[in-house]
Amino acid sequence: MKKSGVLLPISALPSKYYIGSFGNEALDFATKLQAAKQSYWQVLPLSYPDSYHSPYASLATKAGDPLLIDLEVLVKQGLLKAKDLTNNSYGKQVVYRKAKALKTDLLKKAYATFKPNNDYREFIQTNPWVKDFATFITLHEHYHKKWSAWPCKYKYRVVQPLLEFQQNNQEKINYQIFVQYIFNKQLVEFKQALNKKGIKLIGDVPMYVSYDSFDVWANPKSFRLDEKLEPIAVSGVGPDYFSKEGQLWGQPLYNFKN
Repeated sequence: MKKSGVLLPISALPSKYYIGSFGNEALDFATKLQAAKQSYWQVLPLSYPDSYHSPYASLATKAGDPLLIDLEVLVKQGLLKAKDLTNNSYGKQVVYRKAKALKTDLLKKAYATFKPNNDYREFIQTNPWVKDFATFITLHEHYHKKWSAWPCKYKYRVVQPLLEFQQNNQEKINYQIFVQYIFNKQLVEFKQALNKKGIKLIGDVPMYVSYDSFDVWANPKSFRLDEKLEPIAVSGVGPDYFSKEGQLWGQPLYNFKN
């Protein structure tokens, strides 16, 4: 039996917080899909974006985009106060710069009131990558450079310096873990709500990962890099209908054996 659906990025949903989220606007759209007897909602990658906010150029494929977190749920959970939302200026048009400033400020407020519980600890235990990722993002925000331009002790992941950095920046790292915990929790609940309406969530993933990403930094042997951890070969596509000269995508190739 044939089934149909709609492609709509979560970020494109109407919202007064400068970007769409997993909130009521997403559930309202799911209700409309249900009424139209649609079976699928296809979204773009939800991973942690780069500075250009491209879902296909992520800083980490496993980590979620903090801008998609629904702030109003955090009020219901007691992590934010209602006045925290009403005291801010809003805009319904997507403006990534304003969305990032607004949500970063409020997520930090939510983190300040958060008390770790068993659910949070289970999330960390079942996602062993998250602490390493949080360290990567904290380093990224500290140096404001791609990881290959960091001091060698961090570029090459020397164990003792990394441990010292984690100890000296524990709160910043814990904040990043908290953000991923909230994102994951909201995504799971969002998917469950869709499934109850008979809607399946499907998506897309990029063929390659960005060079300046947690994935490459944490797993350099999985990519074709030289001794200086620079790409030996990068992705692209030959001449075709869209480009007579071909396209240079620039992501490092995987180090797979033929």
